[in-house]
Amino acid sequence: MSTTVYLDVRSTPPRRRGAAATRAAILAAAKSAFASAGYAGTGLREIAAAAGVNAALVMRYFGSKEKLFGCVVDDSLFVDNLTACPRERFGRHVMHHIADGPGERFNALPMLIMGSKDPAIRAICIAKLEEKFVRPLGRWIGGDDGEEHAARVLLLLSGFFTYWRVLPLDQISAASDSATRRWMEDGLQSLIPHDCAARAGGEGYAPAG
Repeated sequence: MSTTVYLDVRSTPPRRRGAAATRAAILAAAKSAFASAGYAGTGLREIAAAAGVNAALVMRYFGSKEKLFGCVVDDSLFVDNLTACPRERFGRHVMHHIADGPGERFNALPMLIMGSKDPAIRAICIAKLEEKFVRPLGRWIGGDDGEEHAARVLLLLSGFFTYWRVLPLDQISAASDSATRRWMEDGLQSLIPHDCAARAGGEGYAPAG
């Protein structure tokens, strides 16, 4: 006589995500929510639902919505990918990175703009831009006015992204093969002093043409 054994799958507990994976899921959900609805229009319950967790767990990991926003901005701003090039090719490298890269890359600009309506969040945005972008890029550029040049790089890129992605203009949407791209390359490169390239052993910069 044979014996049939039945497996009760209900007794098998579901696999749980680790702490790092849970935190990453919350950050990803928060990025999307803050970028589409802004800080004021986003609730922790919506973020938690999108991440597949409960709101209490979001609070446990991040403490508050304001602190979560700060972590999202912190996780979205970095300059290492922009400076991974010789100084004399900075303009071309940056435009290649932002215009030719994957279309799904996260753009923090809408999140920062919409968040700036709240005074406390505006202060976080400014502090994070200084900490994560202006100061490190200023150090890479070098010189007493390195941070000033870095802030101008930010100004150029913010304007470009605004009218390329946030409020798209037809004249800029074709940036991958237009005179706008060459203008941006030259403008970005002009903010990298020639003596910085010389100290780095570069051959100098010839404007795109």
